[in-house]
Amino acid sequence: MDDENETYGQYSELVKALRQTQGVDDAKNAVKAALAAGLDTPDIDVSYGAGDPGFKNPKFDQDLITMLDVAHSSQAAQVTLALGSYTMTAHIVGNDAKTRTATVAFVGSNPISLGSAMATAGGMRELGESLTPSSGPLSTVTQHFGWLQTITY
Repeated sequence: MDDENETYGQYSELVKALRQTQGVDDAKNAVKAALAAGLDTPDIDVSYGAGDPGFKNPKFDQDLITMLDVAHSSQAAQVTLALGSYTMTAHIVGNDAKTRTATVAFVGSNPISLGSAMATAGGMRELGESLTPSSGPLSTVTQHFGWLQTITY
């Protein structure tokens, strides 16, 4: 680990909790659909978007509920709140069309910056990004995470 990167493998608490989230369930369903449709590429974008803050966004509502009652919220809800939006790719490592099983490497990243911390109101993310230094304690830190999983489709 260095000052700008943190890496979490498949046995880390972060990844264990992440694998229980609705965002990852949606990602697995997208992979299953692509494989069933005869996938023509080994990589599928399965990124998660938290959406804009506000009560019209059910993901924001869930994050707010989690913040207000952390002690009773699930690990999945806590990691969803902590990560917010993230990029993730599902890379098909192996695929057996006969048994309809595939080995998939899920690999993601989440940059944490002043902009992401300030993204609670319109335009604040951009302001925060413009203030983020290229090095030092307030510079962007990127979390990297990933795991292998067998999927039946």
